[in-house]
Amino acid sequence: MESVLTQALSTLWESADLPSDFIEHLDTVCQPLFPKNGEQSKHPLHILPHLFCEHVGGDPQLLNSILIAWNILRQAARILDDFEDGDIQEGSKAGLLLNTSTGLIFSANMLLSNLESEGAAPEVAQAIRQRFYSVLLQTCYGQHLDLLSQQPSLETRWQITRQKSGYFLGLITWISARLGIDDPEQLGLYQEFGEILGIMDQIHDDLVDLKSTEQAAGDLTRPYHWSLPAAYAFSVLPEPQQTQLQTYLDEASSCAQAEAKAREMIIQSGAGLYLTVQLTIYSQRGQKLVQQMGLRSEKAAIPLGILEKLCHVN
Repeated sequence: MESVLTQALSTLWESADLPSDFIEHLDTVCQPLFPKNGEQSKHPLHILPHLFCEHVGGDPQLLNSILIAWNILRQAARILDDFEDGDIQEGSKAGLLLNTSTGLIFSANMLLSNLESEGAAPEVAQAIRQRFYSVLLQTCYGQHLDLLSQQPSLETRWQITRQKSGYFLGLITWISARLGIDDPEQLGLYQEFGEILGIMDQIHDDLVDLKSTEQAAGDLTRPYHWSLPAAYAFSVLPEPQQTQLQTYLDEASSCAQAEAKAREMIIQSGAGLYLTVQLTIYSQRGQKLVQQMGLRSEKAAIPLGILEKLCHVN
């Protein structure tokens, strides 16, 4: 049985009079984003919006199209990010993927244009659309800054992380609450919690890369557009060691020994300890936000469990 979420997308694409082969192509790209065979997703990022919406008195059913739009925009952003970072080479495949990301963006816009017909109050639907577009522009600026900053300072790297990872997660937690409340101060609690999750998720990924033994794991040893661990290392190492580290990073993609030496220098700079401390700080702030939201007992256990999981790096 086809899941409700993918069925909604199929109906949307059919309403646009798209040929079946293009619908099948878009569906293949979107299938990994949603539960199969009509199952209910147990992923924290699918459970949390419903929890927040119910907690503030909103109607969780109104989240269906919003979550689909958010997820496919996230997928479109991944495609664009890979292309802009050079992970996708020029050619017919690159062109196909770029066009696919464009199709996903327009699909999300169509979904968001139908919120009123699904039961959302006009002023709420408009506020949600405006928030989507505002945050997407902020995310675009984060990518713009990332592309321009070949050797970012640690401060700039944190700004990029916040705008590319934090703001987008803060978007869905803000929207979840907006379906039930409109108080800016209260909405800010939900938005900040989502931003914290997005930032912690990026820190967690960087720490996993730092501990990996695979050559060129993740973004850790890319020569430019440094990750958080590399940006930290360059912020604390003496100039001669910075020069040596940059030499290793330049050679890392083609030389396993250089990659290992770059990794060792980044680790010895204290980057792992620094980021672990940052995870703890963000987690503590997230815990305070859960209290301020008024979540108790079983409801509080879900967001607190996500914070705890992100703090553990195997």
